[in-house]
Amino acid sequence: MMESILKNSDTVLGVEWKSGPNSSELLLEQEDGRGRMVFHPLFPGVTLAFIQVNASNWPESEANAELRPLLINYCVAGRSELLLDDGAYIYLKENDFAVSEQTAQDGYIFPTRLYQGIKIYFDIEQLSQNAQELMSAFELDFTLLRENYCRRQKTYINEADSTLTAIFRKLWALSEQPSLFYLRIYTLELIYELLHTEPRPSKTCGFYTELQVGIAKKAEQILTADLRKHIPVRLLAEKFSVSRQIIVGDIALLRSSGEEILATPRGYVTPKEARGILRRVAVKHTPQEMEAELNTIVDNGCTVIDVIVDHPIYGQLTGPLQISNRYEVSQFIERCKKAEPLSSLTDGIHLHTLSCPDEAAFERTKSALRALRVLLEENGN
Repeated sequence: MMESILKNSDTVLGVEWKSGPNSSELLLEQEDGRGRMVFHPLFPGVTLAFIQVNASNWPESEANAELRPLLINYCVAGRSELLLDDGAYIYLKENDFAVSEQTAQDGYIFPTRLYQGIKIYFDIEQLSQNAQELMSAFELDFTLLRENYCRRQKTYINEADSTLTAIFRKLWALSEQPSLFYLRIYTLELIYELLHTEPRPSKTCGFYTELQVGIAKKAEQILTADLRKHIPVRLLAEKFSVSRQIIVGDIALLRSSGEEILATPRGYVTPKEARGILRRVAVKHTPQEMEAELNTIVDNGCTVIDVIVDHPIYGQLTGPLQISNRYEVSQFIERCKKAEPLSSLTDGIHLHTLSCPDEAAFERTKSALRALRVLLEENGN
């Protein structure tokens, strides 16, 4: 099976197969970037590959999608995403591992470009025919990997616990100077731990449907088209004819991919690049004084980026605001009639991050807040 996988990969544009006496390589060379996979045959039916990529994607041969080896994938660093044959879109982040009998349909996507990982291929049929002595000597039944981890669904994903992490890291330490002896020993140790540990429930947050991914990408285009606009979740849900909860899940998917999206009281927004200078002020006031405080800040040319409180249990809590004019202040005050502001948790004491056009605007703002008797200063006033 492995020879077929390598030969099929060699037919993909930008991918080259190089065979050596003890290992084989797949080399990715594209305008988008480069990558390298080094394959080490360990036992009949078991091959381990080290993966290093500096590219946004690695294309996969359509023929390989039909071979269906049992796979263990481990993410050393970076992030990997792929579409499976059942339409599920999954991702692995650092220290996640997967046991799967599914392969990537179109290839692997690397949102952070830089990716390092380990992949172990199992040809169960070949193992059953040619590795009976090995399985008997080490009391390992490789076929139970599929039974234990892929019985309920074809792909299992979870974060590696401390024991598995230590084994994966020992394997990765051999990526530059491989020792066949230790590669075999550590791989057998890994299989032993997987077979003799009760699998935890698979991470459902690692799975998304192809429809979800499509909606998420279109939502990203809407959010980034005009950085001045705040897009309410209701409008996004109506546009795509889905529930508000689905949009919330799609935004979570974008955030997990590294997109910076803020949930403000007026809707989702991608943060604008701050103009001028960023400064912070400490204030204390009653709920009745909040509108005057915010109007004072925006009247002096500053934008209220966020509100920060120090909670005795949860530590620092931050709420994005992005308020820059009196209309936005009035909208925020209206919403506060339906929910308590963060400052209510700390008896009115809180911080604001301000975006100010210059130092003079910041000083004007402080003076005006001082006149309102809401500014906290080092002298305690």
